[in-house]
Order: sequence, then structure tokens, then C-alpha cells
Amino acid sequence: GVLWCDSVGDTIVRYENGRFTRIPAPVTLLNRIPGPVVFEDRSGILWFASEGAGLFFRKDGQWIRSEMPAEFSKLSLAAAFSDPMGRVWLGRTDNAVVRIDGAAIRKFGAGDGLAVGNVRVIAGTRHVWVAGEHGLALFDGTRFRTVAPADIASFGAVSGAVETPEGSLWLSEHRGAIHLPAAELSRFVQDPSYRVQYQLF
Repeated sequence: GVLWCDSVGDTIVRYENGRFTRIPAPVTLLNRIPGPVVFEDRSGILWFASEGAGLFFRKDGQWIRSEMPAEFSKLSLAAAFSDPMGRVWLGRTDNAVVRIDGAAIRKFGAGDGLAVGNVRVIAGTRHVWVAGEHGLALFDGTRFRTVAPADIASFGAVSGAVETPEGSLWLSEHRGAIHLPAAELSRFVQDPSYRVQYQLF
């Protein structure tokens, strides 16, 4: 796989197959807290987002600022993801997600069913899952649906998520590793009121 990370100064670093490649960042990285979000989408385009600096993508060796509406320009980003359709999802620290679909930009929040608090991860292969300090949610194509477990009121703070090709989901939650079987998630997709069974490791 490929690992992207920010570096001291004005470069970001790409690590693949034992080799490091340095790429100049679009803005200075000095004294930027929190650090930038750097990711590559499914078409191979590199994206860079930093609070107070905005959103950029790299094309033909040059950084291009992605023009966003004023209400989205001051990003407080904590997560980024490119879905199988090529759309870019940006998770914010204020219980909000911004979706970039070509020239169309939309913000989702509490009014769209999102209730995970500080968004920490966006992931998925078959679906778009958003998780954060207050649990897990599924985007059903229109709005977000909170995923509730069968044994407790809600999942806790989630910092990582991976959806397998078979459709199951692994979470890194404050209690440990959680596995949500594909059959359970399929029942939830059909009926968002269903409370899922899971394994805790």
C-alpha cells in the first residue's frame, strides 16, 4: 500500500515499496495544528486539506485550489475518503461531512441524521460509513442512519473502520476491536431500526 504523511517544513511524504518521495505542499506546514489531511482518491488524484488554508488537489504536477462555498472554506477536517463512485468525503470536527461530487458540494449534518460528533473516520467498499466520538452511521444514499448495537445504547468512540470485500465491518472502538458480520449489516441496511449483533475482541 501507499502511506502519505506530512513532514517538517513545506513537504509531504509518500512511502511505497520501501521508497520515500517528497512532494512540496501547497502551503507551509509549520505551526499547523491540527496537521493537514492528505489522501489519494480512487482515480489517483492527490488531495490536501488544512484548517484555515482550504482544500487543494494536485494535477499535472501542480497544486490547484478547490473552490468551495464560503461556508465550507474554513475546514476543520479530521477524516477524508474517496468512495467507489469517485466522490470525495471530508469529515469535520463539528458533526458534519462535506461531499464533493464533481462540481457539486454538499454538507451533511445533524439535520441529515448524522450524530457521531467529531468525525474520526470515513470508510467503505460497498457503503459509506462514518464514525466518530459518538459511534457509527451509514449513508443510505439520502441521509445518515445511526448503527445501534443490540446490547448497549450505542457504540462508543470509534477511531478506525474497514469494510471487507465480503461486506463485514471492523471497527477500532474504545473497548477494543469490533467485528460486525455482513449478515447483520445487511439486516440493518434493510431495516435501520434493527440493532446489530457484533463480536468484541
